[in-house]
Amino acid sequence: MPELVFFRRGEEVLRVALERQRMVLGRAQDCDIVIPDPHVSRQHLALLLDGTRCLL
Repeated sequence: MPELVFFRRGEEVLRVALERQRMVLGRAQDCDIVIPDPHVSRQHLALLLDGTRCLL
């Protein structure tokens, strides 16, 4: 299963399995992956998985 891995200053801080075809990242609490940073939009981006590639 594909994973999304976040690093900060070279250290891994979060690892998330990409279990669904569409996942939304952002700082809003209803996002699939919440990034608590004021520089991140409420809904910053969506990942769309189609089995062979990932679109942002």
